[in-house]
Amino acid sequence: MILLGTVAAGLGAWLLLGFAVGDLLLASRDAPFRGSSGDSLRTDAALLVCYVVLAMVVTLVPITARRLAGETVQRWGRGHLGAIVSLTAIVEGLLVLTWTQAAVVLTRPFFHWHDLATSEDALNGLRDQGWRLALVGAGAAVIRLLLERAALEGAPAAPGAAPAPRRRPPQRAWTTHAIQALVTVVILAGLMDTWADAAAVAAVLVGLNLVRDRAAPRLHSLARVMERYPTLPRLLGAAVASAAIAIALVRAVGATSVVRPIIVSTIVSLVIVTLVMPEHAIRAAGHSPRAEPAVPPVADGINAQPSPSPGGPAAGSVYYVTEVFDRAVARVVIGSDGRATVDPKFVSGLPPSGPDSAVFTADGRMLISNLSAGTVSVVDPTSGRVITPQLNSMPIDTLADLAVDPSGEVVWGISHSGSGPMAIDRIALNGGQVTPSNPSGVEALGGIAFSESGRLFVSSQTGMIAELSPSDGHLLQSVHVDGAPDGMTVDPQTGHLFASGCNGLCEVDVGDSPGAPMRLVRVHGAANGDGIAADGKGHIVIASDQCCLVQLTIAIDQVVTVADSIPSADDVAPVVGAGAPTAANCAALASCFGSDTGAGLGAVGVAVVLALGTTGLLRRLPDPP
Repeated sequence: MILLGTVAAGLGAWLLLGFAVGDLLLASRDAPFRGSSGDSLRTDAALLVCYVVLAMVVTLVPITARRLAGETVQRWGRGHLGAIVSLTAIVEGLLVLTWTQAAVVLTRPFFHWHDLATSEDALNGLRDQGWRLALVGAGAAVIRLLLERAALEGAPAAPGAAPAPRRRPPQRAWTTHAIQALVTVVILAGLMDTWADAAAVAAVLVGLNLVRDRAAPRLHSLARVMERYPTLPRLLGAAVASAAIAIALVRAVGATSVVRPIIVSTIVSLVIVTLVMPEHAIRAAGHSPRAEPAVPPVADGINAQPSPSPGGPAAGSVYYVTEVFDRAVARVVIGSDGRATVDPKFVSGLPPSGPDSAVFTADGRMLISNLSAGTVSVVDPTSGRVITPQLNSMPIDTLADLAVDPSGEVVWGISHSGSGPMAIDRIALNGGQVTPSNPSGVEALGGIAFSESGRLFVSSQTGMIAELSPSDGHLLQSVHVDGAPDGMTVDPQTGHLFASGCNGLCEVDVGDSPGAPMRLVRVHGAANGDGIAADGKGHIVIASDQCCLVQLTIAIDQVVTVADSIPSADDVAPVVGAGAPTAANCAALASCFGSDTGAGLGAVGVAVVLALGTTGLLRRLPDPP
């Protein structure tokens, strides 16, 4: 599509339109993308955003590259064909590469509005293969220019026409700025986690445009200086300055926020572009672009919980399963076709008789408990490489299940079938200090879990599920169940606690406050296993009896297989909430790109594309020679 859009803009536009219509109306998508009317609305709205992002690289990038290169050659060179072709190819390649970094985040709504992890294919395809698309764009630009030159040389000269007189554009109204801000916010929807973020960004963009319009008459002196240089080198300078600022912002706050670093970087970039290209800002003041206001998705559609479906997990889902007898952790990725791809040795070389449990910290690190060694290993979730073999300052006897404290500063671990003061320990994520919790009233521990509000629950293989005080470990409340309860998870959708080993999965109502009476709701006999994880959408994912990964639909007590051929499956990492793998779903900005620098460049990619449209730059650049 990039090739055709560059060689023939009209053909590329029609191809894009045909693709969008076919994909929107004819493509088959399973739940949760088409599970209900709300799911369909969110899917269609997200697809429209994706089509707009795709249109940028098919239509906007080729024209911008030709005009930027043409203006530079006209002003600094003699218009030689070789200079025009070379510079256009370089500029197109750079713009396509910039777009690939921006698109990783801009297309995030397709997954984010369904509370899904962004698929590995979507992340890695653009992030890692962007240079290939850049080469395609550069080559297509060369083909386009050579074909145009051949056509011009073979065509008779046409009589020149007098240029049409320029009309003074009408003064922009604040309503026009509001419409432009609305369109921009819709395009940036992948960065918005709340409606407050969207409102704040829209207000800032409207204010920025109004300030620019008022300041335009005072920019004439600066414009006379800047106009000595072509637009391209000035734009490159603005991009470099923006990149430095964006990378610094991502390094400062990228691990805890998606929207703020990239939005602040975008706004700063707009200011920088205005300063280095003041003549465009002067001409833009009072010019009213023809832009149709886009309608964002309805508020209750973004935050609504999708109805649970009996089918398999959604495309893009990623699970991490400990393999207790293989000294490894498997990664299971659900592709766009719904099929699971299993990497059985994603993490390998761990101590014998382990690992038992896997969780993730808020900054994206994977923590693995090693049963026999009594250690917590820190793993890079991108490469699967062990970064720190032992986080805890002292070994913990038969260290089994882990749970990340919602505060994000501590990970809790239990001793398998343990009792006594050190049966439950707190491990500081910074420094690894081990602090016993001195639990009372429980023994033979099997599992541990936190609620979103920070309530602490444990299971005892004597047939009891209990709530403990996180501060001193004393027993607050308990309920007796059949069997020997083991792995635990809290479903954020219902607030109910689930535990394996109860002759099935037992579902417990734990009330709304610490120490509230606990009540056994029912036992789901269709599935059992060891480690379990709720997905917040009506399902429980289960590492089933050292064979496979399965999924239980809570409402109908139905089980489907997610992935088999995991013979020593023991536990599955949390899917949502504290301990979930943030690196797989772009919850942290840097996790979408693999590094702070990559995230900063992605932020600049968004900013540069936005700056080109906001300043009206494309309309005021001359046609290439």
